[in-house]
Amino acid sequence: MRDALRDRKYDEAIIKCEKALALDPKLAYAYAHWGTALMLQEKYDEAIAKFREAAALDPKLVMAYHNWGIALQRSGHYLEAEDLFAKASSLK
Repeated sequence: MRDALRDRKYDEAIIKCEKALALDPKLAYAYAHWGTALMLQEKYDEAIAKFREAAALDPKLVMAYHNWGIALQRSGHYLEAEDLFAKASSLK
């Protein structure tokens, strides 16, 4: 029951991100938050795509690189994750 409630909350967050992007398709934070919701649902490939989009729209968005690194790490891509953590650190 608890997981269903958690997933519903993440799905609601994704819907809010989609609505924000309908208003402004270049809103990097919306892609980054969408990626975070997907990552917390363990949908790492989808999350990585959203973080990549966020970083492309705003190359200085630390959260995008940091969470992208976490998604890569959780999916077993440790060296790529290390590069993204370094990128995030260099932007702070």
